[in-house]
Amino acid sequence: MAHKGYTLNYFINFFSNIPSNRFTTCELLSNTGNRMCALGHAGSADRKPSLAGRSTYQVRGLPTEARARALASFLGGASTVARINDGYGPYSGLGKTPRARILRALRNRKSTGNVLGE
Repeated sequence: MAHKGYTLNYFINFFSNIPSNRFTTCELLSNTGNRMCALGHAGSADRKPSLAGRSTYQVRGLPTEARARALASFLGGASTVARINDGYGPYSGLGKTPRARILRALRNRKSTGNVLGE
């Protein structure tokens, strides 16, 4: 399924090009503004200082941008993207870092149709 040009391959390449140290957990956008969760990188943060330090679970109306909506659609919703990013529950087994977990979930979704690869 494609979303306005966004594909699983697009997201795999997109997140592969973002260094691990640019990811954060439990925040959409870091207080310094230089780190974001996967949804933030995909466009939900829109680089708005008012979102700094706010939990992805506290911010209403996510995702807001077409790219973030497509990511959420591929991975099972915005709250699932946040859980994968943060390594919550079964998603902790996808990798040691937020970047690794998001990439593994995308690759699993591509190869098996399921983010957990089952």
